[in-house]
Amino acid sequence: MAVNFLDRASQPDGCPPSAWVLEIAGIAGRSSEFLAYAQRLTLCDPLNPQYWATLAGIARDSGDYELALAAAGSGLALDSRNPRLESEAGLALLDADRHAEFDDFLADMRPTE
Repeated sequence: MAVNFLDRASQPDGCPPSAWVLEIAGIAGRSSEFLAYAQRLTLCDPLNPQYWATLAGIARDSGDYELALAAAGSGLALDSRNPRLESEAGLALLDADRHAEFDDFLADMRPTE
């Protein structure tokens, strides 16, 4: 069933279904096949922060950390305290070995007194 869902979701046309695709694609080891899919999600509904988080996660899992950071940034512009987007941005920085930027990212997230 999961493979059929992935095969259907990876088709190049229309607005695809989105539930669980990041998790299923990652488990199946097919994340890189789903970059175009995740980008289509953001085109279908560019104001949906969850679609930006899906793109960020799939890009990060595929090793495209710059795209992951850009997608997380687009989503955070819509919902500045979305924990999934914050997580994807932080993980992309860590995965890209950008530890100083990660430290700054964490410092910016701390509440001010």
